Amino acid sequence: ADIFGEHYKNKTYAVRSSALDEDGNQFSFAGQFETFLHVDFENIEEKIKAIWKSVLADRVLKYRKENGLDLQLGIGVIVQEMVEAEVAGVAFGIDPISGEEGSKVISAVYGLGEGLVSGELDADTFKISPQGVEKQLAEKKYAFVRAQNQKGIEKIEIAPEKQNQATLNSEQLQQISKLLDRLKE
Repeated sequence: ADIFGEHYKNKTYAVRSSALDEDGNQFSFAGQFETFLHVDFENIEEKIKAIWKSVLADRVLKYRKENGLDLQLGIGVIVQEMVEAEVAGVAFGIDPISGEEGSKVISAVYGLGEGLVSGELDADTFKISPQGVEKQLAEKKYAFVRAQNQKGIEKIEIAPEKQNQATLNSEQLQQISKLLDRLKE
């Protein structure tokens, strides 16, 4: 209760994998390990065990063999409180494609980040550099949100007037940029 807060039993959680060699310079294990969303507090332990077991899943072992990678049994598990996100995404303090240290890249979608990390939804991409902000806006027809029954997620349509608007405004981009600077220190 100290870690999860006062109303921990009334919340749901994301239980995510974080492998030691995941998303490295040459190889990515994206989608290979288990991830669970909207997990009730009493089921967290069970989901952690399922993630540990996913290290030895056939798809993971095959990926390692095809890429000549050693067996790596270490995997971390991240437990996060689920929130009703209006916008979610990923942010990089260094451009992950070019390696430019002076450039940051933020990708965002409406709703939960699951649509972005799964690759199912097109995302807005913002590149922040000393030259300013470069925006690549996607047509965002759908979002993933918490299901009406409070269990799992569902795909919904985005209102037509929001589909071509930027998911993040200038102030939000500036706040994320400052946070990336702090994390880099």
